[in-house]
Amino acid sequence: MFGLFRKKKAHSSGAQSLEEGIARDGLDHAALRVSQIVCRDKIPTKAIACRFVMQDFDGASNGNAESIAWVNSMGFDESQYKGALSSDDIEVDGPEGPQMFLNMLGMKISDDNVRAKFRMQVTENIMRHFDIYPK
Repeated sequence: MFGLFRKKKAHSSGAQSLEEGIARDGLDHAALRVSQIVCRDKIPTKAIACRFVMQDFDGASNGNAESIAWVNSMGFDESQYKGALSSDDIEVDGPEGPQMFLNMLGMKISDDNVRAKFRMQVTENIMRHFDIYPK
């Protein structure tokens, strides 16, 4: 998957970065592949997925204009996600949780706008996978 988990070899030109994968295959494809990994390896239940999504909404609601518009378009009441990042939730934001995994991947994307779009798309894919919709 984009060579993210391979050890870098000295003089290796075959290792591909996340940014290169996005440039070659497109943002949607990269976000789909990453969200599949997150759903398989980092989010074992719908309850954890819901908490993850609420944390992402809380963070995005304080982001750039596109992130704020995205959160507002998702149909969730602000009271459902506001403050979600303040709660300690080891299953979501602990060292082995999906937040840490995605934050580490995000650091591999140098363009802030691409990083935000990637994160929004991953979150939407996770929502679809777990059937998370506003009530």
